[in-house]
Amino acid sequence: MGIGEVMKRDSVFSYRCMACGRCCVNKQIAVNPYEVLRLARSKGVSTGEFISCFLAKDGPYLRVTTDGDCVFYSSKKCSVHADRPLPCRTYPLGRWVSADGEETFRELQPHPQCKGVYGEEGTVMDFLKQQEAQPYLENADRYQGLFYRLFDALQEELSLHSEL
Repeated sequence: MGIGEVMKRDSVFSYRCMACGRCCVNKQIAVNPYEVLRLARSKGVSTGEFISCFLAKDGPYLRVTTDGDCVFYSSKKCSVHADRPLPCRTYPLGRWVSADGEETFRELQPHPQCKGVYGEEGTVMDFLKQQEAQPYLENADRYQGLFYRLFDALQEELSLHSEL
C-alpha cells in the first residue's frame, strides 16, 4: 500500500512506533468529548478546566507550544500516552467514515524524519487492536452520528420554514 491508497480493516498494514516524537510536532489533533473526558481525568482536572488549559481557542484541537509541539509532548515523550486521542492512536493512518457508515483508512504522509517501521505482517485491524483503539472508534462514531442527526434535523426544519 502506498500513501493515500484506500484501505479497509482487512488490508495489509503494520507499523511500529519508535517513539521519535515526529508525529507530536506541527499537527492539529482534534479531540471529541470522550477524549476530553479521558484526558481531563488523566490530568486530574474538570473538563471545563481541561478545555480552558489544553484546547486551542479556534476549535476542538489540542494546543501546541510556540515550538509547534503538542501540549502533552514533554521531555521527548507523550505525557498522556495511555489516554492519547484517536488520531494519535491511529497514526500514521487516517480514518474516514461516510454518512452511510462506510469506514476506510489511508496512510498519511509521515514526517520525513519519522523513525517508525512499516511492515506487511499484519492488517489494519491488527494495528487498531495493538493501539487499543476500539473504544475511541466507537465513541468517535457516536459523536459523528450525533452530528449527522443534528444536520438532518436542521435540514428538515429549514425545509419546513421554506414551505411557509
